[in-house]
Amino acid sequence: VNENVIGGVDGIGRGTEFIMTLLGAGRGISLPALATTAGKVASRGVGAYARLRKQFKSQLRNFGGIKERLARIAGKTYIMDAARRTTFRMILDGKKPMIASAIVKARLTEMMGEVAKDGMNVLAGAGAMNGPRNFLAELYKSVPIAQTVEGDNIMTENLIVFGQGLIVDHPYLF
Repeated sequence: VNENVIGGVDGIGRGTEFIMTLLGAGRGISLPALATTAGKVASRGVGAYARLRKQFKSQLRNFGGIKERLARIAGKTYIMDAARRTTFRMILDGKKPMIASAIVKARLTEMMGEVAKDGMNVLAGAGAMNGPRNFLAELYKSVPIAQTVEGDNIMTENLIVFGQGLIVDHPYLF
């Protein structure tokens, strides 16, 4: 029976610890990578679209509102990539950043949604159509999945970030 227990005999009674460590690493790698990739796809694709598409004989990128959306997409993508790299480095260094990876998962998947929405706003009608030429449609549809996998962001923020983070990091509560 003991050979079926993760960690063998020493692992008995430590299942929650094992799963939280595993989820902490997954949250710190896969979902931040997905969100960052979504930001890069949106940056490149929406930026190119705004350069090529014309409205009133002017490129979309020349309009102030479009510039604002492009800047938000680029800025959030930069932030997502920096956060992803930082958390990944912690994992590579052998740390177990359970709280940090929960924060990064929640914030980056929220930013992914914001980037997807800004991108769809720039694409306008082209973003509303389904089909192979709409490069943001699948990304846009995947946002709720990213936000709810490995714990909905509401639960992640309340239970892990505020709950465990406060208890672990507060000098008196622990």
